[in-house]
Amino acid sequence: MAMNTKIIPITSTNSHIFEVFEQDYEAEFSAITRKEPNPEGRFATEADWQAPNNGYYLFIDDRPAGFAIRAIIDGRSDVAEFFILPCYRKKGLGKELAFAIFDLFPGPWQVRQIPTAKEAIVFWRAIIGEYTHKNYTEDQTHDPHYGTVIRQLFYST
Repeated sequence: MAMNTKIIPITSTNSHIFEVFEQDYEAEFSAITRKEPNPEGRFATEADWQAPNNGYYLFIDDRPAGFAIRAIIDGRSDVAEFFILPCYRKKGLGKELAFAIFDLFPGPWQVRQIPTAKEAIVFWRAIIGEYTHKNYTEDQTHDPHYGTVIRQLFYST
C-alpha cells in the first residue's frame, strides 16, 4: 500500500503537534542523555523550531510521522533535531525527510551524533553516504552541551 507523504513547515498554527513529538523525542533520547522527567512526567525540552531555525514535519496520509529541525552553526546548516515515530521507522521515511531538508537548504551541512547513539550514527552515515554518493567527511568535534560528538560534513546542491 502506497503512502502519501508530504513535508510541511512547523508553524505557530500546528506547533501543538511538535509539543507532543518533543516529549516522545526526549523520552526516547533519555536512554542516552539520562535526562529524567519532572514530577508531572514531562521532560524539559530544548528543541526550537522557531527562527532562525527551520522546523518541518513529515506527514503520512495526513498523520504526523516525524520532524526535523535545521539550525545554523558556524555558517553550516545543522540537523539540530530529527525524529521519526517508531511505528514509521524502517520504511525509508527518515531518508525521505532528511533528503528533503538537505535539498531545501543548499550549501554546507553538518550532522552530529553522540558517540553512544550507535543507531543514529549508522543511520546518518548511510543517509549522508547515499545523498552525497559517499562524498562527505567525518570527524569528532566538541559540542558545548554533549561534549565530544561524531560529525559528518558535506554539501547539498
